[in-house]
Amino acid sequence: MECVSSPKQHVVILIENGICGKDGLPGVGTQFIKLRHPKTHQAALYLSTVENTTICEVQKFKEPCRSWFLNNSVQSDGSLCISTPIDPTFLVLPYLVSNGKDGKFKPLDQIVVDDEFPNCCYLLGSSRIAEVDSVTDTRSSGDIKVYRYNSEKGLKWLKKKVEAVAAHLQRTKEHVSQGSHAAVFVKSNKEAGTEAEHMAYACGIVSDYLDSDQAKELHIYLGIADEELIRKTTKIAEEPPAKVCNNLLVNIELKKNYNVHFLYLIFRN
Repeated sequence: MECVSSPKQHVVILIENGICGKDGLPGVGTQFIKLRHPKTHQAALYLSTVENTTICEVQKFKEPCRSWFLNNSVQSDGSLCISTPIDPTFLVLPYLVSNGKDGKFKPLDQIVVDDEFPNCCYLLGSSRIAEVDSVTDTRSSGDIKVYRYNSEKGLKWLKKKVEAVAAHLQRTKEHVSQGSHAAVFVKSNKEAGTEAEHMAYACGIVSDYLDSDQAKELHIYLGIADEELIRKTTKIAEEPPAKVCNNLLVNIELKKNYNVHFLYLIFRN
């Protein structure tokens, strides 16, 4: 194989229809964007799919001594990027909470405003943005709809998310009893954990998309003590890991029925 100079390339796993429309043809509008992460408030990479129908979080997995053979070139960076659908409400939530402190109702396009991350406007066009109604009080007058964050609704919505993740963990028999915030899911033929352990583990996953204050409110609301949520793992089960978690949010509604296409894309950093 001849080693030739080529632009830096990245291997990315995309959801079905990530770059192609329902007709199978390349669509318009698919692009990588930087948004404010709801937990850290720092820049994070996301993918806006064709016609902005879905917002995906992009996670990068990198191990030492890995390379990709792409066509007639060798890409020394052997990392793998995985795009995972995420409920845009998680990304909008910090803006709603911040703007809700003054008690005023505002249009969504006046709430989701960020000079540092202007691409936040993509969130408003997502096909699932209507779910913000689940965490807000709303008022309408003609064509104008205004929103105000409701903390009680927000906690109920987050509880449903935690319950959905916990149910998925139980259904797939993921081993969680080693610690509710371990870095690796482990398939096990042994007891996979109690309902309370699954809830604590699921709460830890969902909390990875909340700032510290919201996460603490959720823990109190669910009656999960910090020592239950962040137990230190002293021993990893001696079985091969089935799935690396790495803070990926299991969005049950979107992940039930979708296939992934394995391909590589060339994009500039």
